[in-house]
Amino acid sequence: MKFQLFFFLILLLFSCSNNEPANEEHPADTITEEECINMRLLSFNMIPYEGQDHECKNYIYLYRYDGRAFFLFGSDCSDFDPFVYDCFGVYKCPNPETTQNYLCSQIVQLENRVGIVGIQE
Repeated sequence: MKFQLFFFLILLLFSCSNNEPANEEHPADTITEEECINMRLLSFNMIPYEGQDHECKNYIYLYRYDGRAFFLFGSDCSDFDPFVYDCFGVYKCPNPETTQNYLCSQIVQLENRVGIVGIQE
């Protein structure tokens, strides 16, 4: 009886595996940009930006770099360094202006900026 239970559990374990290849290098490539934006809006408790006045409110800018979406969290009135996140909310750089964060300095180039996509309610 124990052998049958063990065999059943092993069979169940292998039957639940996903046969699709994982995109480990760029997991954000598996979701759309719109889904990505919605995830960040929810995580920052923001609403979509539709031209509202963003003076002294927190907002997020969308940047596209290397085919991927990145978000810069900022505010015109807060005295803090901007925060750069990927689609899944992974904090990418402690300070985008330091030389050790080459990736961040490349992401936040003006030509990569799409625009404000979210704003504090």
